[in-house]
Amino acid sequence: MREFLKLYAFFSLFYVVQSFNQRGNLLLHEEPAKAHPVIRAFTTGTTFIFAIPNSHIGVNDTSYTEEITLIVTNYDTVNPATVTVSTPSAVFKTTTFTIAPLQNYRFSVPAEIQVGYKREPKNEWFYSSQSIYLTADTKVSLVAQNLASDSISGGMFVVYPTCTLGQSYRTVGDDTSRFPVRNDWSIIATQDNTAITVNPPLFGQTSFSLNAGQILVFSSNDFSNVNTQIIGNFPIAMVVGTACGLGYYSNKLCNYEASMLFPVPAGTAFPFTQFISEDPGEGQLLILAQDNDTLVFSNGRAISTLDAFGYASFLVTDVYITTNKPVYAFAFSSMRQDGQGSPFLVHIPAVSQFTNQSYIQVTTGLKSKQGWAEQHFIRLETEMTATQSKSKLSIDGSPVSPSLFQRQGTSNIYMVDYPISPGTHTIETIDPAVKYAAIVYGFMQFIAYAYTPGIDLPTFGNC
Repeated sequence: MREFLKLYAFFSLFYVVQSFNQRGNLLLHEEPAKAHPVIRAFTTGTTFIFAIPNSHIGVNDTSYTEEITLIVTNYDTVNPATVTVSTPSAVFKTTTFTIAPLQNYRFSVPAEIQVGYKREPKNEWFYSSQSIYLTADTKVSLVAQNLASDSISGGMFVVYPTCTLGQSYRTVGDDTSRFPVRNDWSIIATQDNTAITVNPPLFGQTSFSLNAGQILVFSSNDFSNVNTQIIGNFPIAMVVGTACGLGYYSNKLCNYEASMLFPVPAGTAFPFTQFISEDPGEGQLLILAQDNDTLVFSNGRAISTLDAFGYASFLVTDVYITTNKPVYAFAFSSMRQDGQGSPFLVHIPAVSQFTNQSYIQVTTGLKSKQGWAEQHFIRLETEMTATQSKSKLSIDGSPVSPSLFQRQGTSNIYMVDYPISPGTHTIETIDPAVKYAAIVYGFMQFIAYAYTPGIDLPTFGNC
């Protein structure tokens, strides 16, 4: 078993942990994606481009490897999906397969596809060809899973279709101010002659050029990775990852986390409840600003002011975060004192990103080779009244009783963590007026995962 450090939780209903405005004198480049298109879309599409961040911590450690799986779900109710997966690199050959209507398929990818695989961690920029393309002739969803073969590390993230990619992003990663941890960004070009601008400059560099499918990688183990501005002259994809845990209390607990970013901004209202409720020290929320004089409110009470490059992390149980200007929100977990769970990194949907998708299919993560007990949940968030008696959402065909939902902070958004067994499950609503968010998460000894399949994003093209 690889080395890990346990986390020691401490009680706090709502404790402001960090707020940084130290880069307020930087010039804010104009954000190309400030104005959201009217059209919004669920996370299905027909074309995807992305990358898998490296999670092999020990460069020379051969005691374990990574098992990388692409979970592709066909959302067509009638037609089979013909899916093709390819890479500009030589890691694997182009493969085509068929998925029956409303079914999913698990496609395995070699561990060598990880960007920067077994590369010595250091502060650097480098280029890679290890991007992955996926195309389909029907609407599909795509989730990437990366599990260590010894079950000590793993994570999942939603891959967003190319129609939702934009030109302006803000980075997410550990701030490394207390404990050095390895962080990587993968910036993937969708077109030739893509110009990338990084603000502020990192390692003395601010401008780069990419061709379609090429990846620009920023790798660091002791450099701040939070809320850097990334701008492209064409749409780009961006995946962030850390191979040694993400969280301001996690020290150096080594556990893979990754997430595909969506273009900024996200919204101004974020209901949130901690994920592992038994652990009073868990429930860390990260808020990234993109405008000066961004005010952050907790249940209506002002708690922080951020500049255009500022960010703040909070330790919470449940809360309703609102802001006067659009921000970006992530959550990250910790390990309980009994060793259950680990850090993970997951999008927290803004209320404006809730979806009215009538059908969502999800698949749980984790794989216990030691026979450890697993816990898996579907988190649903939706607007309700305290006296509501009729169910508006169902899981696996069974209505989810309103009595199971709990209020999030002072909002009118209620949530439930619905326990599920390992495998594939469905979320449904028959009322198109109902909007909701869905997060899938789970944990066992020393490991946890989370991803957000139920979210709407603005579209910048034809899905």
